[in-house]
Amino acid sequence: MTIRIFIQTDKFKGGPAVFRSRLISALNKFEDIEIVTDVQKKFDIGLEFIRKTHKYSKPYILRASSCYYLDKYKPWNNKPIAKAIKNSIYTIFQSKFAYKLCNRVLRLESRDLIKNGYDVIYNGVNLDYINSIEASPDVEKGSFIACARWDP
Repeated sequence: MTIRIFIQTDKFKGGPAVFRSRLISALNKFEDIEIVTDVQKKFDIGLEFIRKTHKYSKPYILRASSCYYLDKYKPWNNKPIAKAIKNSIYTIFQSKFAYKLCNRVLRLESRDLIKNGYDVIYNGVNLDYINSIEASPDVEKGSFIACARWDP
């Protein structure tokens, strides 16, 4: 019996999109799993990223990145994240830090928003790819480089 998993691919870039594409590649290796990317097609369960982006009545798992913690963004941007966590059948956080931040800002536990459990699955990087990159003589040994959109 094949399980059909709806994964939206029309929203989100950067980290969530990279994680999503890796996950789709991994799930496509299973004969009994079919990935559905059109919400109009038949599926059994959804896998949502950050918040639920399409309306449907099937159960879904939410992969939560984090939440907004700056006062000017918190009120309206966190509402769909909290709702998505509350209504998911399970939540996956990208890090322990993401869970702690969401719990503190959204008050997940005290508001009983995370009834169905959660887990942490780190994004991770492909270390084989990283190790295949030749060291540049222009970069000082022991340097650390990070690329991201950094919030204040």
